[in-house]
Amino acid sequence: MGLRVYKDPACTQPIQTEVGRLVGDDSTTNFICTGYPSEVRKYSTTATNGTLLSETVDYSVTDNGDGTYTVTLTSAPATGEIVVAFDDGEKIFADLYAIGNSPEEANRTLEQQLFIKAEDVNAQNVIVALDDYVADSLLAEGTDYTVIDNGDTTYTVNLVSAPSEGQGVVALSNGAVVGILVGDGTTTSFICSANPTEVYLYYGLTKYFYSLAPDSSGSPGGYGNPGSDLNLGSISSGDVVPFWIKCVIPEGTPMSNYRDINVKITGLQFATN
Repeated sequence: MGLRVYKDPACTQPIQTEVGRLVGDDSTTNFICTGYPSEVRKYSTTATNGTLLSETVDYSVTDNGDGTYTVTLTSAPATGEIVVAFDDGEKIFADLYAIGNSPEEANRTLEQQLFIKAEDVNAQNVIVALDDYVADSLLAEGTDYTVIDNGDTTYTVNLVSAPSEGQGVVALSNGAVVGILVGDGTTTSFICSANPTEVYLYYGLTKYFYSLAPDSSGSPGGYGNPGSDLNLGSISSGDVVPFWIKCVIPEGTPMSNYRDINVKITGLQFATN
């Protein structure tokens, strides 16, 4: 069955994970899935939550007889769109309000321990990756923005144009988030805690709100840079390995614009049966 992610150590509450994807090129209409696709969505900069596609109307599924499935779309996704297939299961943060977060709260922190199980496989180089499916756009310094040294260890990023509501800008310095601007259609500048080496425009959500950590005796063992992968090494068949995910939703981000993240698990797998 492969590698599967769960919310509980007994592995009875599966997390929805990606089983296949197709990056739109205006012509391709089919792609392979590593498991049965119980849900298929099409993402774009104007559909950041993904448009739910309907089986038989928008696509069909063929069982390849080797544990994989082929999804064939009725029409090819355009360049800039991506179609993603998921297995069944819950979202990581399925009910944000139940966790005690309201739309008015600033810098809300969500944290969840997850468990990955190797089911009938031995796996090597197991990687947990974050994916929001709507690619962040790398902005060009001098063309899209300028940076001013404030002389007090902070820096101001001035954008040529203001991001609209539902968009935002995140600044990184060597992989670490140093500043975020939540779009309101008018604001064009924001303060960074260090000189940014990369600045991205994001749509609805960015993986840079999220961090992953290995487990250390039931607690996070040290979070990596936001948006970065987590290497869990090797997992033997039947073993369950815990890890952690954390999200900090920036001040000013309405819950109506927030959507959950997805994880993708990769690794070299060897069947044991």
